[in-house]
Amino acid sequence: MRLTILGSRGSLPSPGKDRLLFGGDTSCLRVSAGGDTLFLDAGTGLLQAEVSGMKELTVLLSHTHIDHVMGLAMFAPLYTKGCCLHIYGYGPDDGMPLREQVGRLLSPPLWPVRLEACPAQVHFHDLTGPENLGKFQIDWMPSCHPGGAVIYRLRAQGRTLVYATDFEHEYSAWQKLIQFADRADLLLYDAQYTQEEYERHRGYGHSTAEMGIRTAEACHASRLVLIHHAPWATDEMLLEREKKLGVHYARQGETVEL
Repeated sequence: MRLTILGSRGSLPSPGKDRLLFGGDTSCLRVSAGGDTLFLDAGTGLLQAEVSGMKELTVLLSHTHIDHVMGLAMFAPLYTKGCCLHIYGYGPDDGMPLREQVGRLLSPPLWPVRLEACPAQVHFHDLTGPENLGKFQIDWMPSCHPGGAVIYRLRAQGRTLVYATDFEHEYSAWQKLIQFADRADLLLYDAQYTQEEYERHRGYGHSTAEMGIRTAEACHASRLVLIHHAPWATDEMLLEREKKLGVHYARQGETVEL
């Protein structure tokens, strides 16, 4: 299994000369195994994806907060006749279907082109249970995040990846995540806040590097990569945290082999 980090920023895109190392694009990961490819989330990092020649694409959305879907608005395959786009996700706490959620972004006054006017075929799949997509076996669990979100567990080629973005470590949710991520080869964990920042942002639905370390140890994950960097976190800040804590923050453009 091969993972490419196309966007590692959270909340809002954050470009700038002091963010070149870790990147400024929002959440999007490309995962490939045995000739099959899918994308986790569709933030602005989606626009970094090399998709020329791909006629069928699959996107798994953790949720539809704007930083995780805004890349769809300018995603070339959506405007290409003959392309087929499959989008998987889960309704928020109010149960709104996935098509309606994405349609709110891709419609006036937020966007001039309605979803229905896009030339590509777009198929929405509301998650109800495990999925098998090509080489990938996909399981999911609810996250602890305002409005609702999901955490994904992907298994392919004998390797397991857990994508735990937009997660707050409320105790019962944390215990469920530990079980869900048991012995993962790679745990991608939301570490938007420092410990000090978290104390001012309880209930916002994000976590810390320290909790990422504890989670990886508790679930016996082989590798931990921290994601969903705060928009105000500069390269210097993140490098300092890496040195202090002995962790690894995701860098936009890097590839991880499992």
